[in-house]
This record gives sequence, structure tokens and C-alpha cells, in this order.
Amino acid sequence: MPRVDRSVFELVDAPTVDGPVQVRALEDLDRMSASQAHAQLTSICTNGSVVSGLVVEIEPDCFVDTQGLRVLLEISRLLRSRGAATVVVSSSRTLQRVLNILGQEGELPFAGTVAEARQEVFRHVH
Repeated sequence: MPRVDRSVFELVDAPTVDGPVQVRALEDLDRMSASQAHAQLTSICTNGSVVSGLVVEIEPDCFVDTQGLRVLLEISRLLRSRGAATVVVSSSRTLQRVLNILGQEGELPFAGTVAEARQEVFRHVH
């Protein structure tokens, strides 16, 4: 049963005219949290503010299964359809490898640091 009483993401930085929304995963992105994660990210990205992009921080010890990746891919596609970018900050080569195996490597950009991710979003929208 999905957890609906807990936030999957912490809002680190709200959107500004020239800056992306920044969130940090508070728990694993897996089948148990996927529904709540999707709802929370959709709400953050479509709350009426103009969102130029989304930076998602995923700590090295955060587990992400295929359903968690699907959430990130769906949110990335949603934002891209609105002219915005999504960049994941993660040192996990496993996540990148799974995306490569699935043929989705170009769909979800990765960065090593938040600063690099913010630059990538800026390049995308300008």
C-alpha cells in the first residue's frame, strides 16, 4: 500500500524567475513511494508558478527501482513539454546504467553537483 502520509521529497529551493525548483529525496524511490513521489513532484511543478526546471537530489544511499525511475522520467517529460528541464544530481552509476539499458539515457540528464545541475537547467531554458 502506498505511503500517502509522508513526503517523499523535501523542497530545498522554490522556483524563481531565473531558477529551478530544487528537491531532495527523503526516502527510497520505489514501488512503495512511487505514487506519492509522482503526486508530490507533479504538485510542486504545476502549482501555478512558472517552473523553469527541476533539480532532483538523490543521495548515494537512496534506492531507486524501475518505478522510481519511471516517476522521474514522467516528470521530466511533463516539464520538457512546458519548455523546462529536469536534471538529477546523483553519483549513482547504477541509475545511469539502467537508463542506458532501457534506451532512455537521453531522457534524464544527470549532474555530479547541484551547481552543475542548475547550470544545465539554465542552458536548457536560455
